[in-house]
Amino acid sequence: MSQALHRLNQRHPQDGAALIIALVFLLIITMVTIANMREVSLESRITGNTIESKRLLNVAESAVRNGERNLQLVDSDGETFFSPPTPRSDCESVSDNQPCVLNRDPEYALDTSEQREYSAEDTELEGDAHYYVLASPAGETRGETENPEYGNMLQGIGIFRYEINGNAKRNEMTTAIRSTVALHGEGKFDEE
Repeated sequence: MSQALHRLNQRHPQDGAALIIALVFLLIITMVTIANMREVSLESRITGNTIESKRLLNVAESAVRNGERNLQLVDSDGETFFSPPTPRSDCESVSDNQPCVLNRDPEYALDTSEQREYSAEDTELEGDAHYYVLASPAGETRGETENPEYGNMLQGIGIFRYEINGNAKRNEMTTAIRSTVALHGEGKFDEE
């Protein structure tokens, strides 16, 4: 019997190769699993940042829409109308629900030194929203109306263009959006 056992050991020598191969495969599987876990973690952070960016973009757009609404006035009958506001150096003396257009040239860079806070009632935003409004040139070097050559700009009649810049901030992230709006002026109020 001992000879049969001895012959069996000679036919299938075990040098531990199966153990080494199994450990190598286990190491490869572990490395692939760790790489996949890192990839999933990175994708989760990217997705979270994308969602936060879209939320902030919506908040900034809300600020822009608030600026557009504030360019229009409501009369005693509840009718909405537009009368071109006088450009100002700052908006401190203007109430939140009244239009305020800053008297400075539009620039590529966002200048938040004179901005207004989002002021729509009964609305809760996911971030801090601000905006400011500038007169936007249209046709002439500084003509805020489509037909300044006929003197209508001084009478407040014509198409007036404005640039509304909105920005939002939340959790160390900031985003900004810019829009233009064209409003038809029926004539300025008589200031008495």
